[in-house]
Amino acid sequence: MMKTKVFGIGFHKTATTSLANALSYLGYRVTGPNWVDNPNIAEEVYEMAFDLANRFDAFQDNAWPILYKELDQKFPGSKFILTLRPSNDWIRSVVNHFKERETPMREWIYGVGRPKGNEAIYVTRYERHNREIK
Repeated sequence: MMKTKVFGIGFHKTATTSLANALSYLGYRVTGPNWVDNPNIAEEVYEMAFDLANRFDAFQDNAWPILYKELDQKFPGSKFILTLRPSNDWIRSVVNHFKERETPMREWIYGVGRPKGNEAIYVTRYERHNREIK
């Protein structure tokens, strides 16, 4: 029997690993994060995501939060979980974890690949995402 797909659509550093562990414990085949270092993420993400979504039951971390509208259309009846964290705690964790390391994924999401020195840009994008979901 095919499981209902579950998409974690909270941004990284919002308990996405804990969500993955819980879903895995419940028997879901979980993937994510995916394609963090793909330099062509913006052009290839939908094709890659739809392909991978056919092979797993649950999804967390990037790039899944950015694709929630398209995933909802492509996989009707799916469940979506928005993990949240207070903005100040979130950006502190993001900067502490990623520092000045740039990735194509973060460049695609935030417009700038490294969080350190770009905290306001990151928080603005994070808060906009959460508002749009709610």
